[in-house]
Amino acid sequence: MIFDGYKICVLSGFAGFTKMSGEIISKNISKNGGTIIPLPQARNQTSNLTLIIVPEQSDEKMILKVMNLTSLPSCPLVSPNWAINSTNSKTLHDPNDYQIKKTELPIKRQSPQTYQSPPQSPFEAYKTLPLVPLSNSPEMNRTQTNPILNQNNTRLHDDLLQNKDKYMFTKEQPNLNEHITSVLEILMENYFLLRDRGRGFAYRSAIIVLKSHPEKIICGDQVGNLQKVGKKIKKKIQEILETGTLKRVKAMDEQSRLKAIKEFSKIWGVGSATADKLFTLGYRTLDDLRKNIPQFLNDNQRICLELFDEIKERIPREEVKEISDQVVEYAKLLLPNKDIEANTCGSYRRGKETCGDIDILLTFDDVLENKLFLRELVDYLIEKKVVTHVLILSENCKKHESFTFEGIAKKPDGLHRRLDIKIYPRKYYAWALMHFTGSANFNRSIRLFAKNKGLKLTDEGLFPAIRSHGETICGGNLVECYTEEDIFRLFDMPYKPPEQRDL
Repeated sequence: MIFDGYKICVLSGFAGFTKMSGEIISKNISKNGGTIIPLPQARNQTSNLTLIIVPEQSDEKMILKVMNLTSLPSCPLVSPNWAINSTNSKTLHDPNDYQIKKTELPIKRQSPQTYQSPPQSPFEAYKTLPLVPLSNSPEMNRTQTNPILNQNNTRLHDDLLQNKDKYMFTKEQPNLNEHITSVLEILMENYFLLRDRGRGFAYRSAIIVLKSHPEKIICGDQVGNLQKVGKKIKKKIQEILETGTLKRVKAMDEQSRLKAIKEFSKIWGVGSATADKLFTLGYRTLDDLRKNIPQFLNDNQRICLELFDEIKERIPREEVKEISDQVVEYAKLLLPNKDIEANTCGSYRRGKETCGDIDILLTFDDVLENKLFLRELVDYLIEKKVVTHVLILSENCKKHESFTFEGIAKKPDGLHRRLDIKIYPRKYYAWALMHFTGSANFNRSIRLFAKNKGLKLTDEGLFPAIRSHGETICGGNLVECYTEEDIFRLFDMPYKPPEQRDL
Protein backbone atom coordinates (compact mmCIF):
# COMPACT_ATOMS: atom_id res chain seq x y z
CA MET A 1 0.00 0.00 0.00
CA ILE A 2 1.26 3.47 -0.91
CA PHE A 3 1.09 5.14 2.52
CA ASP A 4 1.85 2.13 4.77
CA GLY A 5 3.28 3.23 8.12
CA TYR A 6 2.47 6.91 7.63
CA LYS A 7 0.61 8.77 10.40
CA ILE A 8 -0.73 11.94 8.87
CA CYS A 9 -2.74 14.94 10.02
CA VAL A 10 -4.50 16.94 7.27
CA LEU A 11 -5.13 20.61 8.02
CA SER A 12 -7.87 22.01 5.78
CA GLY A 13 -10.62 24.59 5.77
CA PHE A 14 -8.35 27.63 5.45
CA ALA A 15 -5.93 29.38 3.07
CA GLY A 16 -7.75 28.11 -0.04
CA PHE A 17 -7.60 24.40 0.95
CA THR A 18 -11.26 23.44 1.50
CA LYS A 19 -12.57 20.93 4.02
CA MET A 20 -14.02 18.89 1.15
CA SER A 21 -10.56 18.72 -0.44
CA GLY A 22 -9.06 17.65 2.88
CA GLU A 23 -11.68 14.94 3.36
CA ILE A 24 -11.11 13.47 -0.11
CA ILE A 25 -7.32 13.46 0.34
CA SER A 26 -7.74 11.85 3.78
CA LYS A 27 -9.96 9.10 2.34
CA ASN A 28 -7.43 8.39 -0.41
CA ILE A 29 -4.62 8.14 2.14
CA SER A 30 -6.66 5.76 4.33
CA LYS A 31 -7.61 3.58 1.35
CA ASN A 32 -3.94 3.27 0.47
CA GLY A 33 -2.70 2.14 3.87
CA GLY A 34 -2.06 5.42 5.68
CA THR A 35 -3.39 6.42 9.10
CA ILE A 36 -5.20 9.74 9.43
CA ILE A 37 -4.79 11.35 12.85
CA PRO A 38 -7.69 13.78 13.57
CA LEU A 39 -6.69 17.30 14.54
CA PRO A 40 -7.79 17.13 18.23
CA GLN A 41 -5.69 13.99 18.70
CA ALA A 42 -2.80 15.34 16.61
CA ARG A 43 -2.45 18.41 18.86
CA ASN A 44 -1.32 16.15 21.70
CA GLN A 45 0.68 13.68 19.61
CA THR A 46 2.75 15.81 17.26
CA SER A 47 5.86 13.76 18.04
CA ASN A 48 4.11 10.63 16.72
CA LEU A 49 3.11 12.19 13.40
CA THR A 50 5.01 11.27 10.24
CA LEU A 51 4.01 14.55 8.60
CA ILE A 52 1.28 17.20 8.41
CA ILE A 53 -0.40 18.23 5.16
CA VAL A 54 -1.01 22.00 5.17
CA PRO A 55 -2.33 24.47 2.54
CA GLU A 56 0.32 25.83 0.20
CA GLN A 57 -0.73 29.40 0.91
CA SER A 58 -0.67 29.03 4.70
CA ASP A 59 1.81 30.76 6.99
CA GLU A 60 3.19 30.00 10.44
CA LYS A 61 0.56 32.11 12.22
CA MET A 62 -2.31 30.29 10.46
CA ILE A 63 -0.92 26.83 11.24
CA LEU A 64 -0.30 27.64 14.91
CA LYS A 65 -3.80 29.06 15.26
CA VAL A 66 -5.49 26.03 13.66
CA MET A 67 -3.46 23.56 15.73
CA ASN A 68 -3.69 25.68 18.89
CA LEU A 69 0.07 25.41 19.47
CA THR A 70 2.75 27.91 20.44
CA SER A 71 5.47 26.47 18.17
CA LEU A 72 5.50 24.47 14.96
CA PRO A 73 5.65 20.66 15.26
CA SER A 74 8.99 18.95 14.56
CA CYS A 75 7.54 16.74 11.79
CA PRO A 76 7.61 17.91 8.15
CA LEU A 77 4.89 20.19 6.78
CA VAL A 78 4.07 19.18 3.20
CA SER A 79 1.88 20.39 0.36
CA PRO A 80 -1.35 18.54 -0.59
CA ASN A 81 0.41 17.88 -3.93
CA TRP A 82 2.41 15.14 -2.22
CA ALA A 83 -0.73 13.08 -1.52
CA ILE A 84 -2.34 13.96 -4.87
CA ASN A 85 0.70 13.02 -6.96
CA SER A 86 1.41 9.87 -4.94
CA THR A 87 -2.20 8.72 -5.34
CA ASN A 88 -2.27 9.49 -9.08
CA SER A 89 1.03 7.72 -9.79
CA LYS A 90 0.31 4.88 -7.30
CA THR A 91 3.88 5.40 -6.07
CA LEU A 92 4.99 7.06 -2.85
CA HIS A 93 6.69 10.38 -3.66
CA ASP A 94 9.43 11.68 -1.39
CA PRO A 95 7.75 14.07 1.10
CA ASN A 96 10.94 16.13 1.22
CA ASP A 97 10.30 17.18 -2.37
CA TYR A 98 7.00 18.72 -1.25
CA GLN A 99 8.11 20.11 2.11
CA ILE A 100 7.19 23.65 3.03
CA LYS A 101 10.20 25.24 4.67
CA LYS A 102 9.33 26.35 8.18
CA THR A 103 12.13 28.92 8.09
CA GLU A 104 10.36 30.65 5.21
CA LEU A 105 6.94 30.93 6.87
CA PRO A 106 5.45 33.44 6.36
CA ILE A 107 6.86 34.69 3.07
CA LYS A 108 5.55 37.39 0.80
CA ARG A 109 4.86 36.25 -2.73
CA GLN A 110 6.86 38.34 -5.18
CA SER A 111 5.43 39.92 -8.26
CA PRO A 112 6.63 38.88 -11.73
CA GLN A 113 8.25 42.33 -11.74
CA THR A 114 11.21 40.51 -10.16
CA TYR A 115 12.16 39.76 -13.76
CA GLN A 116 13.73 43.02 -14.92
CA SER A 117 12.35 44.20 -18.22
CA PRO A 118 13.54 46.86 -20.65
CA PRO A 119 12.19 50.39 -20.11
CA GLN A 120 10.39 50.55 -23.45
CA SER A 121 8.11 47.61 -22.58
CA PRO A 122 7.81 46.18 -19.06
CA PHE A 123 6.38 42.93 -20.48
CA GLU A 124 8.99 42.34 -23.18
CA ALA A 125 11.16 40.28 -20.83
CA TYR A 126 8.38 37.75 -20.29
CA LYS A 127 8.32 36.98 -24.00
CA THR A 128 11.89 35.70 -24.02
CA LEU A 129 11.80 33.79 -20.72
CA PRO A 130 12.07 30.00 -20.81
CA LEU A 131 9.47 28.02 -18.91
CA VAL A 132 9.82 28.71 -15.19
CA PRO A 133 8.90 25.61 -13.15
CA LEU A 134 7.68 26.42 -9.67
CA SER A 135 10.74 24.80 -8.12
CA ASN A 136 12.88 27.66 -9.51
CA SER A 137 10.30 30.44 -9.41
CA PRO A 138 10.83 33.51 -7.19
CA GLU A 139 7.22 33.00 -6.12
CA MET A 140 7.99 29.64 -4.47
CA ASN A 141 7.85 29.31 -0.70
CA ARG A 142 8.83 25.63 -0.67
CA THR A 143 11.32 23.26 -2.26
CA GLN A 144 9.85 20.79 -4.72
CA THR A 145 11.03 18.89 -7.73
CA ASN A 146 8.56 19.17 -10.54
CA PRO A 147 7.36 15.65 -11.42
CA ILE A 148 5.55 16.69 -14.59
CA LEU A 149 8.53 18.27 -16.36
CA ASN A 150 11.44 16.72 -18.21
CA GLN A 151 15.01 16.97 -16.91
CA ASN A 152 15.65 20.32 -18.58
CA ASN A 153 12.40 21.82 -17.23
CA THR A 154 11.36 22.84 -20.74
CA ARG A 155 8.28 20.69 -21.38
CA LEU A 156 6.07 17.98 -19.96
CA HIS A 157 7.72 14.70 -19.03
CA ASP A 158 7.91 12.15 -21.87
CA ASP A 159 5.52 9.81 -20.04
CA LEU A 160 2.86 12.52 -19.99
CA LEU A 161 3.30 13.31 -23.68
CA GLN A 162 2.54 9.76 -24.79
CA ASN A 163 -0.42 9.49 -27.20
CA LYS A 164 -0.59 13.29 -27.49
CA ASP A 165 -0.90 13.08 -31.27
CA LYS A 166 -4.29 11.37 -30.94
CA TYR A 167 -5.82 14.59 -29.63
CA MET A 168 -7.43 17.15 -31.88
CA PHE A 169 -5.53 20.19 -30.52
CA THR A 170 -2.28 18.85 -32.00
CA LYS A 171 -3.60 18.46 -35.54
CA GLU A 172 -2.33 20.65 -38.34
CA GLN A 173 -4.76 19.32 -40.96
CA PRO A 174 -8.35 20.55 -41.35
CA ASN A 175 -11.29 18.38 -40.32
CA LEU A 176 -11.52 15.83 -43.13
CA ASN A 177 -14.86 14.55 -41.88
CA GLU A 178 -16.88 17.76 -41.76
CA HIS A 179 -19.57 16.02 -43.84
CA ILE A 180 -20.19 13.71 -40.87
CA THR A 181 -19.35 15.80 -37.81
CA SER A 182 -21.50 18.77 -38.86
CA VAL A 183 -24.62 16.56 -38.75
CA LEU A 184 -23.63 14.79 -35.53
CA GLU A 185 -23.00 18.18 -33.88
CA ILE A 186 -26.64 19.14 -34.48
CA LEU A 187 -27.72 15.94 -32.76
CA MET A 188 -25.28 16.53 -29.89
CA GLU A 189 -26.52 20.09 -29.32
CA ASN A 190 -30.13 18.88 -29.35
CA TYR A 191 -29.42 16.31 -26.66
CA PHE A 192 -27.66 18.86 -24.46
CA LEU A 193 -30.60 21.25 -24.85
CA LEU A 194 -32.95 18.46 -23.82
CA ARG A 195 -30.63 17.81 -20.85
CA ASP A 196 -29.84 14.30 -22.04
CA ARG A 197 -26.21 14.72 -20.97
CA GLY A 198 -25.31 11.04 -21.38
CA ARG A 199 -26.03 10.96 -25.08
CA GLY A 200 -24.72 14.50 -25.50
CA PHE A 201 -21.31 13.56 -24.11
CA ALA A 202 -21.27 10.30 -26.10
CA TYR A 203 -21.72 12.23 -29.35
CA ARG A 204 -19.18 14.86 -28.27
CA SER A 205 -16.55 12.15 -27.67
CA ALA A 206 -17.27 10.54 -31.04
CA ILE A 207 -17.08 13.90 -32.82
CA ILE A 208 -13.65 14.64 -31.28
CA VAL A 209 -12.37 11.26 -32.53
CA LEU A 210 -13.80 11.81 -36.02
CA LYS A 211 -12.31 15.30 -36.30
CA SER A 212 -8.90 13.92 -35.35
CA HIS A 213 -9.08 11.02 -37.80
CA PRO A 214 -6.34 11.36 -40.45
CA GLU A 215 -8.47 9.96 -43.30
CA LYS A 216 -11.68 11.11 -44.94
CA ILE A 217 -14.40 8.58 -44.12
CA ILE A 218 -16.39 7.54 -47.19
CA CYS A 219 -17.75 4.17 -46.06
CA GLY A 220 -18.94 2.68 -42.79
CA ASP A 221 -16.18 0.06 -42.66
CA GLN A 222 -13.62 2.79 -41.93
CA VAL A 223 -15.10 3.51 -38.48
CA GLY A 224 -15.10 -0.13 -37.36
CA ASN A 225 -12.22 0.18 -34.89
CA LEU A 226 -12.47 3.83 -33.84
CA GLN A 227 -12.55 4.34 -30.08
CA LYS A 228 -15.46 6.30 -28.57
CA VAL A 229 -17.62 5.50 -31.63
CA GLY A 230 -20.24 3.01 -30.46
CA LYS A 231 -22.52 0.76 -32.51
CA LYS A 232 -25.45 3.22 -32.57
CA ILE A 233 -23.25 6.12 -33.65
CA LYS A 234 -21.68 3.94 -36.35
CA LYS A 235 -25.17 3.31 -37.74
CA LYS A 236 -25.77 7.07 -37.72
CA ILE A 237 -22.52 7.62 -39.63
CA GLN A 238 -23.56 5.08 -42.26
CA GLU A 239 -26.91 6.87 -42.66
CA ILE A 240 -25.15 10.21 -43.09
CA LEU A 241 -22.85 8.73 -45.73
CA GLU A 242 -25.86 7.36 -47.62
CA THR A 243 -28.28 10.30 -47.28
CA GLY A 244 -26.27 13.32 -46.16
CA THR A 245 -28.46 13.78 -43.10
CA LEU A 246 -30.24 11.90 -40.29
CA LYS A 247 -33.92 11.06 -39.91
CA ARG A 248 -33.48 11.63 -36.18
CA VAL A 249 -32.34 15.22 -36.74
CA LYS A 250 -35.31 15.93 -39.03
CA ALA A 251 -37.73 14.40 -36.52
CA MET A 252 -36.27 16.44 -33.64
CA ASP A 253 -36.48 19.64 -35.67
CA GLU A 254 -40.25 19.12 -35.84
CA GLN A 255 -40.66 18.80 -32.07
CA SER A 256 -42.34 21.91 -30.69
CA ARG A 257 -40.61 21.47 -27.33
CA LEU A 258 -37.12 21.43 -28.82
CA LYS A 259 -37.95 24.34 -31.13
CA ALA A 260 -39.02 26.45 -28.16
CA ILE A 261 -36.06 25.45 -25.99
CA LYS A 262 -33.65 26.32 -28.82
CA GLU A 263 -35.23 29.74 -29.23
CA PHE A 264 -35.42 30.61 -25.53
CA SER A 265 -31.86 29.36 -24.84
CA LYS A 266 -30.53 32.03 -27.20
CA ILE A 267 -31.53 34.70 -24.65
CA TRP A 268 -28.49 35.63 -22.55
CA GLY A 269 -28.82 34.12 -19.06
CA VAL A 270 -31.53 31.61 -20.00
CA GLY A 271 -30.30 28.01 -19.77
CA SER A 272 -31.98 24.87 -21.03
CA ALA A 273 -33.73 24.24 -17.69
CA THR A 274 -35.34 27.71 -17.68
CA ALA A 275 -36.20 27.37 -21.37
CA ASP A 276 -37.91 24.03 -20.70
CA LYS A 277 -39.84 25.61 -17.83
CA LEU A 278 -41.07 28.35 -20.17
CA PHE A 279 -42.26 25.71 -22.63
CA THR A 280 -44.07 23.84 -19.84
CA LEU A 281 -45.86 27.09 -18.91
CA GLY A 282 -47.19 27.37 -22.45
CA TYR A 283 -44.70 29.78 -24.05
CA ARG A 284 -43.74 28.84 -27.61
CA THR A 285 -42.13 31.93 -29.16
CA LEU A 286 -40.27 35.08 -28.13
CA ASP A 287 -43.38 37.09 -28.95
CA ASP A 288 -45.30 35.00 -26.41
CA LEU A 289 -42.68 35.93 -23.84
CA ARG A 290 -42.69 39.62 -24.68
CA LYS A 291 -46.47 39.81 -24.33
CA ASN A 292 -46.51 38.24 -20.88
CA ILE A 293 -43.10 38.09 -19.19
CA PRO A 294 -43.14 35.55 -16.33
CA GLN A 295 -42.19 36.85 -12.90
CA PHE A 296 -39.34 34.38 -12.39
CA LEU A 297 -37.24 35.95 -15.19
CA ASN A 298 -34.69 38.24 -13.53
CA ASP A 299 -33.83 41.79 -14.60
CA ASN A 300 -30.87 40.73 -16.76
CA GLN A 301 -32.93 38.13 -18.62
CA ARG A 302 -35.64 40.72 -19.23
CA ILE A 303 -33.09 43.21 -20.59
CA CYS A 304 -31.63 40.62 -22.96
CA LEU A 305 -35.12 39.57 -24.09
CA GLU A 306 -35.93 43.20 -24.87
CA LEU A 307 -32.69 43.64 -26.86
CA PHE A 308 -32.66 40.11 -28.30
CA ASP A 309 -33.04 41.07 -31.97
CA GLU A 310 -30.01 43.40 -31.76
CA ILE A 311 -27.76 41.20 -29.59
CA LYS A 312 -28.23 38.16 -31.84
CA GLU A 313 -26.76 39.99 -34.84
CA ARG A 314 -23.12 39.21 -35.65
CA ILE A 315 -20.74 42.13 -35.04
CA PRO A 316 -18.52 43.28 -37.93
CA ARG A 317 -14.82 43.05 -37.18
CA GLU A 318 -14.34 46.81 -37.59
CA GLU A 319 -16.95 47.54 -34.92
CA VAL A 320 -15.37 45.06 -32.50
CA LYS A 321 -12.05 46.86 -32.93
CA GLU A 322 -13.61 50.29 -32.48
CA ILE A 323 -15.32 49.41 -29.19
CA SER A 324 -12.26 47.47 -27.94
CA ASP A 325 -10.00 50.43 -28.68
CA GLN A 326 -12.30 52.72 -26.69
CA VAL A 327 -12.28 50.38 -23.69
CA VAL A 328 -8.48 50.09 -23.70
CA GLU A 329 -8.03 53.84 -24.20
CA TYR A 330 -10.21 54.63 -21.18
CA ALA A 331 -8.47 51.94 -19.11
CA LYS A 332 -5.11 53.60 -19.79
CA LEU A 333 -6.53 57.01 -18.91
CA LEU A 334 -7.68 55.72 -15.52
CA LEU A 335 -4.34 54.01 -14.78
CA PRO A 336 -1.79 56.27 -16.50
CA ASN A 337 1.13 54.87 -14.50
CA LYS A 338 0.43 51.25 -15.40
CA ASP A 339 1.56 49.47 -18.55
CA ILE A 340 -1.71 47.79 -19.49
CA GLU A 341 -1.55 44.85 -21.86
CA ALA A 342 -4.80 44.11 -23.70
CA ASN A 343 -6.14 41.59 -26.18
CA THR A 344 -9.52 41.20 -27.81
CA CYS A 345 -10.12 37.46 -27.66
CA GLY A 346 -12.59 34.94 -29.07
CA SER A 347 -13.38 34.79 -32.75
CA TYR A 348 -11.88 38.27 -33.27
CA ARG A 349 -8.42 37.07 -32.26
CA ARG A 350 -8.91 33.99 -34.43
CA GLY A 351 -9.29 36.30 -37.43
CA LYS A 352 -13.04 36.01 -38.10
CA GLU A 353 -14.84 38.73 -40.06
CA THR A 354 -17.77 38.80 -37.61
CA CYS A 355 -18.10 38.02 -33.90
CA GLY A 356 -20.90 37.02 -31.54
CA ASP A 357 -19.68 39.34 -28.78
CA ILE A 358 -16.69 41.46 -27.73
CA ASP A 359 -14.36 39.79 -25.24
CA ILE A 360 -11.52 41.95 -23.88
CA LEU A 361 -8.72 40.65 -21.64
CA LEU A 362 -6.52 43.03 -19.62
CA THR A 363 -3.52 42.71 -17.33
CA PHE A 364 -1.09 45.00 -15.54
CA ASP A 365 1.18 44.87 -12.49
CA ASP A 366 -0.45 44.68 -9.05
CA VAL A 367 -3.95 43.81 -10.28
CA LEU A 368 -5.01 42.69 -6.79
CA GLU A 369 -3.97 46.03 -5.32
CA ASN A 370 -6.38 47.80 -7.71
CA LYS A 371 -9.56 45.89 -6.87
CA LEU A 372 -11.82 48.88 -7.59
CA PHE A 373 -10.37 49.51 -11.02
CA LEU A 374 -12.93 47.46 -12.96
CA ARG A 375 -15.80 49.27 -11.22
CA GLU A 376 -14.19 52.61 -12.04
CA LEU A 377 -13.65 51.58 -15.67
CA VAL A 378 -17.25 50.41 -16.10
CA ASP A 379 -18.56 53.64 -14.49
CA TYR A 380 -16.41 55.66 -16.89
CA LEU A 381 -17.65 53.63 -19.89
CA ILE A 382 -21.23 54.30 -18.78
CA GLU A 383 -20.48 58.01 -18.43
CA LYS A 384 -19.00 58.03 -21.95
CA LYS A 385 -22.10 56.18 -23.24
CA VAL A 386 -20.11 53.16 -24.39
CA VAL A 387 -21.75 50.77 -21.90
CA THR A 388 -25.55 50.85 -21.65
CA HIS A 389 -26.27 47.91 -19.30
CA VAL A 390 -24.35 46.09 -16.55
CA LEU A 391 -25.29 42.41 -16.31
CA ILE A 392 -22.49 41.06 -14.08
CA LEU A 393 -19.70 42.88 -12.27
CA SER A 394 -17.54 40.67 -10.04
CA GLU A 395 -15.41 42.52 -7.52
CA ASN A 396 -14.93 39.60 -5.15
CA CYS A 397 -11.86 37.46 -5.84
CA LYS A 398 -11.95 35.09 -2.85
CA LYS A 399 -11.88 32.02 -5.09
CA HIS A 400 -10.20 33.39 -8.22
CA GLU A 401 -7.76 36.27 -8.53
CA SER A 402 -9.53 37.77 -11.55
CA PHE A 403 -12.30 40.30 -12.13
CA THR A 404 -15.13 40.10 -14.68
CA PHE A 405 -17.63 42.48 -16.24
CA GLU A 406 -20.40 41.25 -18.51
CA GLY A 407 -22.70 43.80 -20.06
CA ILE A 408 -23.98 45.54 -23.16
CA ALA A 409 -22.26 48.24 -25.22
CA LYS A 410 -23.45 50.42 -28.08
CA LYS A 411 -22.00 52.85 -30.56
CA PRO A 412 -24.01 56.10 -30.92
CA ASP A 413 -25.39 54.98 -34.27
CA GLY A 414 -25.13 51.22 -33.75
CA LEU A 415 -26.87 48.19 -32.31
CA HIS A 416 -26.60 46.92 -28.77
CA ARG A 417 -23.69 44.46 -28.47
CA ARG A 418 -22.60 42.03 -25.76
CA LEU A 419 -19.33 43.13 -24.10
CA ASP A 420 -17.15 41.23 -21.61
CA ILE A 421 -14.07 42.64 -19.85
CA LYS A 422 -11.82 40.37 -17.82
CA ILE A 423 -8.79 41.39 -15.75
CA TYR A 424 -6.19 38.82 -14.70
CA PRO A 425 -2.93 39.11 -12.77
CA ARG A 426 0.13 38.87 -14.96
CA LYS A 427 1.03 35.36 -13.71
CA TYR A 428 -2.26 33.99 -15.13
CA TYR A 429 -2.53 36.12 -18.25
CA ALA A 430 -1.05 33.68 -20.80
CA TRP A 431 -3.31 30.85 -19.56
CA ALA A 432 -6.36 33.14 -19.70
CA LEU A 433 -5.40 34.43 -23.15
CA MET A 434 -5.28 30.91 -24.59
CA HIS A 435 -8.51 29.94 -22.80
CA PHE A 436 -10.57 32.91 -23.99
CA THR A 437 -9.13 32.83 -27.51
CA GLY A 438 -10.58 29.34 -28.08
CA SER A 439 -11.91 27.79 -30.11
CA ALA A 440 -14.21 25.77 -27.85
CA ASN A 441 -13.15 22.53 -29.53
CA PHE A 442 -9.46 23.39 -29.18
CA ASN A 443 -9.96 24.07 -25.47
CA ARG A 444 -11.96 20.89 -24.91
CA SER A 445 -9.32 18.79 -26.63
CA ILE A 446 -6.31 20.15 -24.72
CA ARG A 447 -8.23 20.03 -21.41
CA LEU A 448 -9.22 16.41 -22.10
CA PHE A 449 -5.56 15.55 -22.76
CA ALA A 450 -4.59 17.14 -19.42
CA LYS A 451 -7.44 15.37 -17.60
CA ASN A 452 -6.37 11.97 -18.93
CA LYS A 453 -2.88 12.63 -17.55
CA GLY A 454 -4.13 13.35 -14.01
CA LEU A 455 -3.93 17.12 -14.48
CA LYS A 456 -6.38 19.99 -14.79
CA LEU A 457 -5.88 22.84 -17.27
CA THR A 458 -7.77 26.07 -16.57
CA ASP A 459 -7.62 29.78 -17.34
CA GLU A 460 -5.22 30.11 -14.38
CA GLY A 461 -2.71 27.31 -14.96
CA LEU A 462 -1.94 23.59 -14.97
CA PHE A 463 -2.64 21.69 -11.75
CA PRO A 464 -2.31 18.11 -10.47
CA ALA A 465 -5.83 16.81 -9.82
CA ILE A 466 -7.70 14.01 -8.10
CA ARG A 467 -11.22 13.33 -9.34
CA SER A 468 -13.57 11.48 -7.01
CA HIS A 469 -17.37 11.26 -6.87
CA GLY A 470 -17.87 14.27 -9.13
CA GLU A 471 -15.45 16.42 -7.11
CA THR A 472 -12.11 17.62 -8.48
CA ILE A 473 -9.38 18.46 -5.98
CA CYS A 474 -6.45 20.45 -7.36
CA GLY A 475 -2.95 20.97 -6.05
CA GLY A 476 -0.88 24.08 -6.65
CA ASN A 477 0.02 25.45 -10.08
CA LEU A 478 2.90 23.38 -11.43
CA VAL A 479 4.39 25.73 -14.01
CA GLU A 480 4.69 29.48 -14.48
CA CYS A 481 4.07 30.52 -18.10
CA TYR A 482 4.07 34.16 -19.19
CA THR A 483 3.39 33.68 -22.91
CA GLU A 484 1.27 31.39 -25.04
CA GLU A 485 4.50 30.23 -26.69
CA ASP A 486 5.61 28.89 -23.30
CA ILE A 487 2.38 26.91 -22.95
CA PHE A 488 2.73 25.34 -26.39
CA ARG A 489 6.36 24.53 -25.60
CA LEU A 490 5.18 22.88 -22.39
CA PHE A 491 3.09 20.50 -24.53
CA ASP A 492 6.06 20.00 -26.90
CA MET A 493 4.24 21.68 -29.79
CA PRO A 494 5.18 24.43 -32.24
CA TYR A 495 3.25 27.61 -31.52
CA LYS A 496 -0.17 27.52 -33.15
CA PRO A 497 -1.43 31.03 -34.09
CA PRO A 498 -5.01 31.84 -33.01
CA GLU A 499 -6.37 31.58 -36.58
CA GLN A 500 -5.25 27.92 -36.64
CA ARG A 501 -7.19 26.98 -33.51
CA ASP A 502 -10.60 26.65 -35.15
CA LEU A 503 -11.23 22.93 -34.94
